[in-house]
Amino acid sequence: MRYPTGTGVGAPAVEVMVLGTVGIRRGDEWCAPPTGLLRALLATLALAGAETTAPALIDAVWQDRAGSIREATVAVAIHRLRRWLAASVHDAVRISRPASGYLLEVPGGGTDLERFRGLIRQAPHPERDPQGRAAVLSDALVEDAVRRALVRMTDGMVRRIVVETAERLIREEIEKIKAHSE
Repeated sequence: MRYPTGTGVGAPAVEVMVLGTVGIRRGDEWCAPPTGLLRALLATLALAGAETTAPALIDAVWQDRAGSIREATVAVAIHRLRRWLAASVHDAVRISRPASGYLLEVPGGGTDLERFRGLIRQAPHPERDPQGRAAVLSDALVEDAVRRALVRMTDGMVRRIVVETAERLIREEIEKIKAHSE
């Protein structure tokens, strides 16, 4: 199912959304995988940003049941995600198998997390312009993807993956600010 997003200027044509409800925004339309498992796989591959092995996917997605999940189960789930991607966004987002794992490819796009990180990198150094840095970071937090972050998530697996990543990113940013203020 597709929904209008009303996304403004600055977002790429195609974006995998992981900060909030996991799905894909293409132009002014948004769609999400139909099951929690497929949303968790999409989020895990998007957050990895690199080739991810089947054992790593098993640990991230099936955390509590990792010992009972086989790589064949991952292959079937990846096949289902590929089929959903082909039906929903055609070749705008795809999963390849370059060597020993799976890689999420978004030609001409990326993830809302990458865009958010880019906005953070644009912020001035805290010692040179603390108010300017605060303004840029505030703008980054108001971005559409982040504004909805964690508010509409209902899927437990996806929420855990996104929350853990968000907490890690926040801790890293706090440590950078502390290091520069000492």
